[in-house]
Amino acid sequence: MDERTLEAVLALLREHLNLADVQPEDDFFDLGGSSAVLVHILGRVKVLLGADVDIREFLARPTPLGLARAAVSARQAGTSAVRLLRPGQGRPVYLLCDVLGQLNSFHTLVQRLGTERPVYGLAPAVSRADGSRRSISEVAADVTEQLAQAQPTGEFSLLGYSFGGLVAYEAAHRLSGRGREIAYLGLIDVASPEAVLSPAEIRAKRWSQRLDKVRADAPGTAVRFARRRLGRPVADDTQVDPELAGYQQVFDTHLPARYHGAVVYYEAEEQLPVVGSQLAVWKRSAPNMLVTSIPGDHESLLAEPAVTAVAARISATLR
Repeated sequence: MDERTLEAVLALLREHLNLADVQPEDDFFDLGGSSAVLVHILGRVKVLLGADVDIREFLARPTPLGLARAAVSARQAGTSAVRLLRPGQGRPVYLLCDVLGQLNSFHTLVQRLGTERPVYGLAPAVSRADGSRRSISEVAADVTEQLAQAQPTGEFSLLGYSFGGLVAYEAAHRLSGRGREIAYLGLIDVASPEAVLSPAEIRAKRWSQRLDKVRADAPGTAVRFARRRLGRPVADDTQVDPELAGYQQVFDTHLPARYHGAVVYYEAEEQLPVVGSQLAVWKRSAPNMLVTSIPGDHESLLAEPAVTAVAARISATLR
């Protein structure tokens, strides 16, 4: 066993579970761990240890030692950009990764989807070897090639949440430009990048953030907003994750292409008090957009109880 990896995992668990003592064989959930915290910890494992551990691997042995061994194994074996998340029959459904290039956030959603079709996850590189962030266009270019190789013929069904939704949108535009058919493009509560907002809309967004901070009366509200914009769980409200800070800029500087295909937009019912509608902004780029409401706010959509309703709505509109 790699003792340095185990020590790093124990330190992460002590930090995120706010515990003074964690032993290698302790059960994560007995220690008070939750699914949301677990997803965040696995994200930190990828950033700090260079290991993309599949949540299913950890759940098979939910202990610090199990996580350390899974991290070592993931580092040695590497990971595939296209991964089977749930087997099935028929034309695949492709789900795009989160802001850290991981798929663990979607574990429950994938299990709840009411379809017999196989579900694949796409996890392209979202940063370069030197740690700098790749642009949305660069990531979408990789995804386009990965999809074309994985499915040389037939229609595509693409789904993405937050950051991954913006990548899915750009990949759909590129595939359509190649003459490929997009049967379904689902965007789960994807914010409009600032690059497409007018000065007045940017000012309105800034005021909405300030109002939300005052309303919440908590010092970590701005961090929570950044996390929910990018689709990461809220595990620590006191520090801004540098990974999120970098990708916020990547997200907001991207200019979405105009896409004339059909888009299904799943909007969280609980929104910040924005002056004006971000959906109106989206429809400037995607005029053929169908909007349907889903319960919860952005950060709660992938967790119970909201995720069951979200999965049901996606299943009913999936093509």
